[in-house]
Amino acid sequence: MTAFKSGDPLTLNRLYGRSSGHKLRASQQELVEKLLPQIEVPADGEITAAGLFGEDRPLHFEIGFGSGEHLADRADMLPDHGFIGAEPFLNGVATALGHVRDKHLTNVRLWRGDALDVLQRAPDGVLSFLYLLHPDPWPKARHAVSKTLIVPRCSDETQTVRPPLRKRTKRGRLPTGRLSSSLPEAASMK
Repeated sequence: MTAFKSGDPLTLNRLYGRSSGHKLRASQQELVEKLLPQIEVPADGEITAAGLFGEDRPLHFEIGFGSGEHLADRADMLPDHGFIGAEPFLNGVATALGHVRDKHLTNVRLWRGDALDVLQRAPDGVLSFLYLLHPDPWPKARHAVSKTLIVPRCSDETQTVRPPLRKRTKRGRLPTGRLSSSLPEAASMK
């Protein structure tokens, strides 16, 4: 018996569902074409603060940043820290790029794709903070590929978080026995 079963959404090696929605506005498309290449996490190589920002600094990683409000607010609040956001949804990335532009954030790098692609290239101990806010809580079969169901895998692979483990999760209604039993409780972060 193998862990991966073809066609079974519960065994997919990814943390997301859909990757596009409505057509981007012209200004959003321009941000994706011009700003994203400047602040994008490189497709290859090790993920370190020095590699991304030119110096060593605390590194934050947000899985599924949505429209980027939290990521941009934290980056604005902590300009001496580095922030990486991973989001496969193009419309969310475009909105986050608007926040980066409007707040003149130089400490943000974005990855349009699966967070596992970045996490697997991050050496142990490189991340200071890991954010997973509003994981998809729907216990419906059609939402089985949502990050809530796949996060236990991520929890096992995320040895890249520097001890003491600091994860920030914001939980709503969760399916019984899924995320709540697989993630250690986060340290109090205010």
